[in-house]
Amino acid sequence: MSRREKTITIKQGRDKGKTFLIREMSAYDCEEWGRELISTVYRCALQSENGLMMMLSDSIREAFTEPVVPEIKPPSGMSKEHPAIKRAQAEAEQQAVEAAETQREATPAQLVSVLGLRIFMQLPFEEQERVLAPLMACISMGKSGEEQPFDRDSIEDSSTIVTLRAEAFRLHTDFFMPAVPSIYRRLRTVGAAMSHETSPTL
Repeated sequence: MSRREKTITIKQGRDKGKTFLIREMSAYDCEEWGRELISTVYRCALQSENGLMMMLSDSIREAFTEPVVPEIKPPSGMSKEHPAIKRAQAEAEQQAVEAAETQREATPAQLVSVLGLRIFMQLPFEEQERVLAPLMACISMGKSGEEQPFDRDSIEDSSTIVTLRAEAFRLHTDFFMPAVPSIYRRLRTVGAAMSHETSPTL
């Protein structure tokens, strides 16, 4: 199956009439980009006084932290080793795990779909460049089959860059979702450490 493409023709400004082609990343590159993206936002959110970033930090922390299920207290006269108590404890733990998995699936979706590109524009400039540069690498000039390498010097209007970056981000939103399980399997290995460290190494 070929990668998706999107043709963008600028409709206003000094670049009016210019056409650009955005081609989605490979599955491997998208997974790497998504992992770097989430890791960068998490790291910067922990160090930020911005309310939205701090809220995002808590959301990601909760998604990465393994659930803790309180021990079920047996009724009077029954030992905690009783089969019924042990079965109830196991069921409670399973439900907590399933709820955590659901949260892990929802967190990146919220990150990408709800907060969108604007959350990344609140990162320090150096961090923005690292996570957004791969999107610009997906852009060529011209139509499919006639494309030429992207030439930054040919852009005359700054709004064109904003438009292209937003469209590239949008193209990869759906493609990012299938990568979520892989990303989270790798991030879960440091989940426990995130409760004690402010800048986890992924």
